[in-house]
Amino acid sequence: VPSSGVALSTNFKIMAENWVAEDLPLSYVFYYSWYYQDPVDATPIGSPMNSPFVDTILPEGNITVRVDVASGTGATTASLASVLVVPDRSINILSISKSIDQNILRGDVEGANVLLSAATASVDSTVLDEHRQAFLTQIEAVADNSIQTPDVLNQLSSAVRNVLIGVRRVGS
Repeated sequence: VPSSGVALSTNFKIMAENWVAEDLPLSYVFYYSWYYQDPVDATPIGSPMNSPFVDTILPEGNITVRVDVASGTGATTASLASVLVVPDRSINILSISKSIDQNILRGDVEGANVLLSAATASVDSTVLDEHRQAFLTQIEAVADNSIQTPDVLNQLSSAVRNVLIGVRRVGS
């Protein structure tokens, strides 16, 4: 909710309501991608959680949002939805960079990664060329995080992948 919005400014509440199972608790993992193929190609929105919803921003494009729901014994199912996200032509790279910095300083690496991924995917090619170094600096800040958990490394990988997708878009 909503089914459409503006990149980097619309707050999307992705919900997986009404899932039931006898073997609780249920856990939820949310993802987004520009197309749905293999879950490996999707960008996670946070870590597995017990909450059936997540609030996030998304990059521009015809986005597929997916939630994987797992029961206490590991039985899983998935659900998909499409979201149209239009570009925000007034993107302010400096304010996004400051928000990423603030998330990193608070220890919110997931929040920094969501902002970084969405911003990298949403900026047009001219802005990407001009500000690629600023994004790479942010990725290095995530990489330098002193707590190197699998989640942090996964988020770093997602951030790098999204920068490379943006670079490929510039070259095409």
